[in-house]
Amino acid sequence: MRRNNLDLLVIAFISALNVVWALLPNRPALIGTILALPLVFVLPGYTLIEALFYPKMLNGTHSLVLSLGLSLALAILGGLLLNVLPIGLQAQSWALFLGLVTTVFSLVAAYFRRGVQLTGTRRPRLRYSISAYLFLGLATTVAILSVLYSVIGVEQQPHPGFTQFWMLPTVQTVTNCAVRLGVRSYEGTTVTYRVTMTMNGLLLHRWSSVVLKPEQTWNQIVPVTPGTAHSMYLEARLYRLDQPQTVYRNVHLTLYNATGSTNGKECSTA
Repeated sequence: MRRNNLDLLVIAFISALNVVWALLPNRPALIGTILALPLVFVLPGYTLIEALFYPKMLNGTHSLVLSLGLSLALAILGGLLLNVLPIGLQAQSWALFLGLVTTVFSLVAAYFRRGVQLTGTRRPRLRYSISAYLFLGLATTVAILSVLYSVIGVEQQPHPGFTQFWMLPTVQTVTNCAVRLGVRSYEGTTVTYRVTMTMNGLLLHRWSSVVLKPEQTWNQIVPVTPGTAHSMYLEARLYRLDQPQTVYRNVHLTLYNATGSTNGKECSTA
């Protein structure tokens, strides 16, 4: 009877499960962390040992230590490689890299195992004293709790809010010259803004109270009359009412009278 490859099949299944989980939207971080722990700390090193040291079997203690060490080394090298690639360091890229490496090593190990008989073959056993088992269990618990604490801490870390502010020329027609003014809030709470708009230094419009909830948008089409001026320098300023004297955002746009305009209402940005 040929040597059983059940361990390699289980490893390949765990690797594929990690990749699928990383591609899912709105995935709970806790379950993803539990799935990723063996893929980061054990499986790549174990499959690499099975491929490198075949047919010689290592002592169980040596195999465990080497699995941990090689897995961490592969994770570090993978981080350096992903950092220079366009895909970057993301959950999906990590899962794909470690899953691919582990699967390749598993296939190599399975290739070397082909045709080997199980008769007379004994898998190495871990031989520890009771105190060694206690220390190993304690170290494993501390490592798992440390990773979980790091993940939860990152999720609960407050992120600074920000606000988008823009002014864009609208589609021009013969009888229209206008700009689109917009604000989108990504702040953590509801914020009240004040918006002012000037043309060539003179106040054109003022909005004293623009109240936006998080991820809410305010848009305004502002008509502009070119008159006889060759150019119009438009500037809009955004203030927060909790800091009324500080300009929070500032945008500007220059419009020009269209060449050959006879009605004084055609304009362009160049």
